[in-house]
Amino acid sequence: MLLRGAYLATMFLLLVACGNVSNVSTAAMMVSEKPEVVTATTKGDPETGRAIFHGEMKIDGVVPCGFCHYIESPHHSLVGPDMKGIARRAATRVPGMSAEEYLRQSIREPDAYVVEGLPPGTMYHKYDSMLMDEHIEDLVAYLMTL
Repeated sequence: MLLRGAYLATMFLLLVACGNVSNVSTAAMMVSEKPEVVTATTKGDPETGRAIFHGEMKIDGVVPCGFCHYIESPHHSLVGPDMKGIARRAATRVPGMSAEEYLRQSIREPDAYVVEGLPPGTMYHKYDSMLMDEHIEDLVAYLMTL
């Protein structure tokens, strides 16, 4: 277990240091169940969002979300918060902002609101320029199913 933690910490540091990574191993990712139908107001496709999150849909230079975030992990998250229940939590993070708005902002501007207990700069900052608007909507649609 200690060796796994050291490996994951080393991989995270390499990712941060390298910045533009296109082929990241998905071995450390946990695959969740197929998302339920979304009743939120997002325009995205949750199934495509799931594929982006878990790295099943490769986007040049994009490190999959699941590399740093688990969904209902029996262990603590690797780097970022556990995503299970994020739709509920996102709705209460910033007063006056819907869950979908908060999730979009968190992807585009990760330090606009920093979750308590995490330092600023933890999340990769180039997703806004690397992901198309459709990809962000797909991710938001998927996260709203969790």
